[in-house]
Amino acid sequence: MPPCVPWTIAYAMMGWYSRRQGHAGQPFAPMYAYSQVQLRNGFLDSGSYPVEVYLIAQSQGVPRLADYRPQRNFDWWTQPTLLQRHKAFPHRTTGARFLYATWPTGPGPGSRRAISSALASGHPVALSFASFPGFMSLDGPKASFGLADATGQALGGHEALVVGYDSYGVRIQNSWGTRWGDAGYARLSWDFVAAHSFDASVMEGFVDRQVQVDSVSPRSGPASAATTVTARGRGFSRRPIMVFAGGRWTFARVVDASTLLVLIPPGVAGTSLHVQVLAGGFGSSPTATDLFTYQGLRPRQRAP
Repeated sequence: MPPCVPWTIAYAMMGWYSRRQGHAGQPFAPMYAYSQVQLRNGFLDSGSYPVEVYLIAQSQGVPRLADYRPQRNFDWWTQPTLLQRHKAFPHRTTGARFLYATWPTGPGPGSRRAISSALASGHPVALSFASFPGFMSLDGPKASFGLADATGQALGGHEALVVGYDSYGVRIQNSWGTRWGDAGYARLSWDFVAAHSFDASVMEGFVDRQVQVDSVSPRSGPASAATTVTARGRGFSRRPIMVFAGGRWTFARVVDASTLLVLIPPGVAGTSLHVQVLAGGFGSSPTATDLFTYQGLRPRQRAP
């Protein structure tokens, strides 16, 4: 599994906001951020700090996991390609806000109010805390970990996403898969959080979609020849402007701030591509409204 900090922020938290804000893209690729942190840290596979991942998500965005090939979830040394960086850009997030940062001590009872207020306001919380041996082996539908369970020597820092709370404590989503805890979730008591967490942070979600493609017309055309389509949306007057069809740069002419004429190159019959615009540093997100589909007979597969 990916390291806990990029998983919590770039996968779980961004995925939550993707569903909440209707921002297409999730699941996102946590290794996109972690590989760049490791480049700066000498490839020691030494973990990461939340602020490092937040800065990448804010300045660059994070690509969809489907677009982060071949690295996917396991390659932390290969750096992102230019195409992957382009695909990350529409998925940039807002800056982070730390509810508290008290390392090496715990935050005390004030952590309960800070975390519960953030959750009540609709913001999941990235929580960093000390991991103990008993936490590693949590299992079952009532998986929980309290202050009395924090025995033995701490194994190091860990981060998980807080998605709920009650009088006992918080409910976390962890990065260790569905075989851990309650199908990947568990509860931490408030007294454990007060004693052994050391930072908690939130963000507001994705940046406003200042450039967006709302429609393309026609929505289909022959696979054997180029097709000129009219793309309508917003933000097209910003400079510089580039248009991509299926992730590849193509020719386009700006008609006005909401209209583009885009040349769709020949392609493969039966397949679809997204028409995306990068204008003035802002990128449109791929949606169902910007799809163009190639018509014609699919090429026959060769016999084995």
